Formats: sequence, C-alpha cells, structure tokens
Amino acid sequence: MNKSKLVILLYIFLPFWLISKENFYPSYLIPENLLKDATAVIRLKETVITIKSDRNAHMKEYVVKTILNKAGDDHAAFLGFYDKDKKIGNIKIKIYDAGGKLIENVRGKDIFDVSLISGFSLYDDNRIKYYKPHIKDYPFTVEMEYTMNFNGYIQLPWWQPQYSNDVSVEKATLKVITYTGVDIRYRVCKINNEIEVKKYVDQNHYFWTINDLPAFDEEPFSPPLREYVPIIYLAPSDFYYKGYSGNMETWGNFTKWIRVLLEDRDQLPDERQTAIKELTETATDTIEMIQRIYEYVQENTRYVSIQFGIGGFQPFEASIVDKYGYGDCKALTNYTMSLLKAAGIKSNYTLVYAGKNETDILNDFSSQQFNHVILNVPLQYDTVWLECTNQDIPFGYLGNFTNNRYALDITDNSGDLIRTPDYPQKDNVQACYANVIINDGGKAQAQIELTYTGLMYDEVFGFINEDDEEQKKWLYKNLDVPNFNIEEYSVHEEKKRIPKATINLEMELPKYASVTGKRMFIPLNILNKYEDIPKEDEERKTDIYLRKSFIIYDSIVYTLPGLYIRENFPAQVQFSSLFGEYSSSITTVDQKVIYIRKLRMSKGRYPKTMYQDFKEFCKKIVKSDKAKLVLKKSDE
Repeated sequence: MNKSKLVILLYIFLPFWLISKENFYPSYLIPENLLKDATAVIRLKETVITIKSDRNAHMKEYVVKTILNKAGDDHAAFLGFYDKDKKIGNIKIKIYDAGGKLIENVRGKDIFDVSLISGFSLYDDNRIKYYKPHIKDYPFTVEMEYTMNFNGYIQLPWWQPQYSNDVSVEKATLKVITYTGVDIRYRVCKINNEIEVKKYVDQNHYFWTINDLPAFDEEPFSPPLREYVPIIYLAPSDFYYKGYSGNMETWGNFTKWIRVLLEDRDQLPDERQTAIKELTETATDTIEMIQRIYEYVQENTRYVSIQFGIGGFQPFEASIVDKYGYGDCKALTNYTMSLLKAAGIKSNYTLVYAGKNETDILNDFSSQQFNHVILNVPLQYDTVWLECTNQDIPFGYLGNFTNNRYALDITDNSGDLIRTPDYPQKDNVQACYANVIINDGGKAQAQIELTYTGLMYDEVFGFINEDDEEQKKWLYKNLDVPNFNIEEYSVHEEKKRIPKATINLEMELPKYASVTGKRMFIPLNILNKYEDIPKEDEERKTDIYLRKSFIIYDSIVYTLPGLYIRENFPAQVQFSSLFGEYSSSITTVDQKVIYIRKLRMSKGRYPKTMYQDFKEFCKKIVKSDKAKLVLKKSDE
C-alpha cells in the first residue's frame, strides 16, 4: 500500500477510532425498551467463578452500569464484603458522563475500608470496602471490576443480575470453571437459554448468558422478586471452610458439618451453671424454666449484627458470650442453648432464611441458603421457638421475620427441614373499640382502644419499645384520622406466645363530622378505612401473593348531637370471595348508633388470572368503608 492511500485510510477511519476510544457505553445507545421503568441499566455484567478445589475458589466480576436519574443513585455504589478467608482485590472504578467520556478515575484512597462492627474486637476481621459516586448530572455510567479469592468456602455467590425491579439488564454472563475432582451443583430459575458446557482435559466450563431484561413497575401483592427474575443458585458438593471439611449433597450431610462446628461450644463457667439452676429451681414447669432462661438472656446480652456469610458459621463459645455479653445470632442462640442445657433442657440450633417478606428456600436443593439462626425446644406435646437476638420480643414468639417457612433442624443424630410455626387467622387480629361523642358543630371527643394480636402485633412492635416522644410522633403519623389532637394515651403489652398490644387513646377531632346546611355527615369507620385498591394492570405478570391471614374488627358507638335526627342509614353490607369476607352493620339505641365492621383476609397464592376478581373485592371494601351516616337538623 502506497503512502498516499495509507494517509487517506487514516483520515477516514482515525476519527471513528478516536470516538470509540473516548465514548465508553454512551447512554444514547441504550435500547428504548430498557429505559422504561428503569432507574439504572446494567450494560454489561461478566462474572467468572473458578473453583480449583474445595479450598480454593476465585471470582472476577466486571460491571458497566448506567445510572439514569437520582432514584438510581444507590445502584451506583460499590460494596465489597470480606474477611480473613475471603479477600477482595484489584478494585477498579471509573465514572463516565452521558456521552461516555471519562470524568473520574477513582483512586484506592477514595474507597472506604471499614469494620462492619466498630467497637467490638471479636469482629475486627469482618470488613467492607465501599464507594458511592457523588455525580448529579444524569445519566452517568460506572465501570467497576474486582476480584475475590476464597480460602475455603461453603457457599458460592448466587447469580442474579436483575437484583431490583427498577434495573434493566442489557447483557450478563456467568462462567463457572471447575477443575478435575470438583463437583459443582446448580439450580437455574427463569432462564430459558440452554447451558453451554465445554469439557477439557482438567477443566469443565459452564456458561450462561442473558440479554435484554427490561425493568418493570413493581406489581402490588406480588411474590418476592427472586421468585420471578432469572437467578442461578450454585453449590458445591464437597467443601472446606475455616478448617472444617464437609459435604452438602443432602441436608443430612450438611447437618453433620454444622454439628461439628457446635462441638464443645456449650461450656459455661461453674458460677453461671449454678446461677441458672437457682434461677429455674422454683419454676412450676418446663415452659416456665425456658421462659426464665430466655428472659435472662434478653436482660444480660445485646445483639451485634453480622451477616451470616461474613461472620462465619461457627458461633463463639458460650463462655465468651457470658463474659462479654454480646454476640450475633449464632453466638446468642448457642449461648441460650447452653444455658438450657445447664438446666437439663434439650434444644436444637436451627438455621433459617429470615426476612419479613422473603420467599422460602429451595427445599429440594441442599445448600447454604440461610442467613439467620433461631432455637427450637421440643417438648412432649409442644415445641417452643425462641428468637435469641431481640431483647424485647415476647417469649416463644417468632413473628413474620421467621414464621411459616422451612428451617434446618440441627439435632444430635440427624437433621431435617422442618416448618417454623404459622399463626392462623384467628390469632392475627386488629380491633378497634371506640366511643365517639359528636356535638352540634361536628366536633368529636373519642375514647379509643386499639388491640393488636399475633402477627398484627408486629405492626406496632417498634412503636411499643420507643420512648414517649417517639410514640406520640408515631401515633400522629400512623393513625389514619384527619385533623386530631391526642389528649391522653397509654400502652399496655402482654408478652405471651401469641402476644397482644393495647393502645388506649383519648382524642379530640375538631372537624370529624362535616356540616352542610341542615345536614351532618358522619364517617362511620373512624380508624381502619381500607383504601388500597390495586392499580389497573393491562397484563398481570405475577401471581397474587397475600402473605398473612388476619381479621380487622371495629365496634364503634356514636353518641349523636341532640339537635339532629337520623335521615339516612347505610345499608347492611356482607360479601365474600376466595380472598376473604367483609361485613358491616348499624343498629340504634336511643341517641346512639352502633357500627360493627369485620374484615377477614385469607393468605395464599392466587393465579394472576384472578387479579380482576381481587381488585373488585378490594373495591367493594373501599366503597363500604366510605359509608356515612346522614343526620338532619330538627325543626323543633
């Protein structure tokens, strides 16, 4: 090629080369379908996991993510959890503007490296590397890469590129490389592409890819996210972690490994064993003995939050917790178990996946799927369940953080998946009893008693344990009554295995009833109006998921002003569906009106084809709860 032709070619192609070098994933190249409902778009995510043996694994991840608006700022953050057995390194972070021009090359000194639990020397090895860009010109793009080396492992990262409904995924790939003698197990969910497997002399390569996953508007009453987005669960067969080898091909094998971790961790000082025997010797039965020990733990320890996978799987010795008075879920559960043993009571360490609205584990895929530990105490005709990390929760109550799901029961001889207790509808009740006196101008004075039992108790659990000032703020924020003044209130709690909380209120409602001409309009439902009509959905994508069964009951006595007579009574209402039942009625006694309302909601998973039926059921409730009593001023 002569010189003149070379110059011409350079003149033609050099600008395009320069553009490609400068313009890194410009935002204008994002496909239109990936922008709808999105606050961030993963342009590319490449994950490579290499497993050389049960003691040596390595992960490398490269992510390019465009942040579309302020609502997506949290998606721009880098989070890297590590400890002495899981090392993070080779962190590189770059920031680009909307056109793909480099605007920031993040230096190592800009990445925070902090202890997960500062001030607690037992956990100094548990750390996090963290960085969040402070960019306000949208869109912008973050390029991140890092490596993670595992010195032994029990779990491998789950692969879930679409980790939030407001994140789109342009392309994501997962490659798993295993060496000879290493067996990898996997469970693929919501991915239609066939796995690509390549076998070499000393390696096997597994490869998955997904493309063009649009973000979506979160649907009301939908199942947990990880039930309906692409996800790959990975698990080893043989593994090694913190000096202990194990196998998890079956739940029984995994249980054996956990039992080994617990060996000789239940030793207590002699004086503590003596104190526990003295504490329980006057108890009338075994349940009272358990309760006394449980409340002793609540009064004498405090919980330190450590992520299950970060803090390790072996609890600290009971003697250490006894000495220092704090621990994570593993340590406090083991400590409680040890105190019970000192009193001659057998209990079982139990692994569970906790979370208020979480999905259940894959019960047919034995693997490390747990993030929490609780305790169960099997008795002849009963089982007592203990949440050992909360200083305020009632004895024997789990609540919706861990109820009604699979848990791995670590017994002496075996280990089985068991269900944590469920709370039936009859136990989950929110009730309102009120006396409301209304004067001629529509002003009302109300005496109200609110009760919350079973899982409904969880709605006010945080409130109960606040100080007076915070409780009052909560009441003003959460009571669904317009324009009211609290004159006096009190709170009472019954810490039973089916707990109950009672709030008594005296309040003034300056404009409760509206007056128009000679008529007064009085809303009948003072506190529990149902206002949640599910939005219109052209095409429902997920099942309807109602998480708990409950009853809401209202009994309200209205004393009417003497200058008015009753003109119109709302009719009695009663209807039912697969989702629940509703009824309301009105009776009169002299100058009083008694309003009775009852709503039952039934938990369950209902097919998406029933969404319109569910919506109509909710509409009927909303309409009925808007009922008003109409009074007319007397001519006398």
